[in-house]
Amino acid sequence: MPIVADLLLRLRHVSGQATPPRLESLISSDETNIDEFPPLLADSWPEGLTPSRFQKYLWSTAITADRIAAATALGQEFVPLTHEALFLDAIVAFRGNDFRRAILYSAISTEVAFGTVIDETYDRVLAAPDDERFRVIALAQSGGV
Repeated sequence: MPIVADLLLRLRHVSGQATPPRLESLISSDETNIDEFPPLLADSWPEGLTPSRFQKYLWSTAITADRIAAATALGQEFVPLTHEALFLDAIVAFRGNDFRRAILYSAISTEVAFGTVIDETYDRVLAAPDDERFRVIALAQSGGV
């Protein structure tokens, strides 16, 4: 279950799909090995689930085989960027007509994204203090770092 939970987290990030299946929806799932895939005959499908209906579902989802491969390539230690996860949460809130939460998540996401860009830029400026575009001053501090 932890492996599936990690995969769902990475799939949400890679696909940009705000509402992927939750881990709870997989509790009754099972896995098995089969030698070959069964033939996809129209008369072998359950009532209301025809191959064309199945294909329509696959077409409209953001989770594709390529995205599953990309999600697994991110590795076990992957942690999505905070602002991306918050923005997907804002989309979920918007779809649920919880506009206050959608605005809050969007604002927090924007603030975190701006902070990340500013911090990265500041670190880049400090790494090259001789850049004429920036005025970098080194100040000695007494008694500490």
